[in-house]
Order: sequence, then structure tokens, then C-alpha cells
Amino acid sequence: MRKVASWVVVLTLGVATASAQQTAAKKSFEVASIKQSAPLDPQKILSGQQRVGMKADAGRVDIENWSIFELLNAAYKVSPTRLTGPAWTGFSPFTATRFDIHATIPAGATQDDVPEMLQSLLAERWKLAFHNEQKEQQVLALLVGKDGPKLQPPPAETPRDAANNTNRPDPIQGSGDP
Repeated sequence: MRKVASWVVVLTLGVATASAQQTAAKKSFEVASIKQSAPLDPQKILSGQQRVGMKADAGRVDIENWSIFELLNAAYKVSPTRLTGPAWTGFSPFTATRFDIHATIPAGATQDDVPEMLQSLLAERWKLAFHNEQKEQQVLALLVGKDGPKLQPPPAETPRDAANNTNRPDPIQGSGDP
């Protein structure tokens, strides 16, 4: 195992920092509502009565049944492995509680502005603050040894059997009309 330095986004909820408040005016939604979602019901999802996901069009964004973790991934465009904070892994209120966000996009804004507007919404409503920090982490690395690679090339492919048109050891048999 090797240790490498990587950038990590650290998020905190409920703590407003002076630097976050002093930043220039960010883009924000015209009107937005955040409500806790009803529990997921597979029958309602299959029948189309309940949705999970984000739908954005020219004037509106609808996010339904997303956890805080998913909201942060969308807002900050950060991979899940780069987030650290209170209880991001496993079953916790941060991953179990799901939210619906319905917002109106202001005139002149595009769908590319939605992540920035979502950042502003989360900072305003939940006092979300974040910062980047460099952190050493252990990783596994596959390296070539000093004597070179010891891997052997795979055996040549066997020619396809003309009758079955396959090179599987247990060819699938079919009969009748398709």
C-alpha cells in the first residue's frame, strides 16, 4: 500500500462561516421549496406515482427523493469518495432522509447553472459550508516488478464452430421459430 495526497471536500451542516458569507453573489433559484419526501414505496414507483431523480427544463428543476449525499454530489460535482463529513457512509440520517426540491430557474439562467444554484440553496437553507483540503490516503497500486511483467498473453482464440456459431464450451441449443 502506498500513501498518496488527494484533495477532499469537507462539508459541514449548520455552521455558517465568514468566508462563505463574504463570497460574491452566486446564482440562485427564483423560488425554491425543500420538503422531506414520503418513504420510498416500490409499488408507487412502478406505477409512476412516485419518482426518484432530477428533471430540469427551461424554467423549472424538480428533484425528488434525493438524500443529502446525492444533493451534495449534484451540487458540487464531487465523486462520493471525495466527500468527508458527519456520517457519510452506512445507514444514517444523512443517507436515509430523502428530500424533494422544486425550484424555478430565473430568466437567463441555463441548466448548466443548476449546480451553482443548488449550492446557494443548500448554503442558504441549511447553512452548508465546505472547504477543500489535501489529505493523505492509503491506496493499492499495481506496479511492474524490477524483472519486468510476469503476466502471460492469453491463449489464442479457438475458431468458431460453424454449426453452432459459438465458441462456448456448452453451446446454447435452440429450436423452432423465433
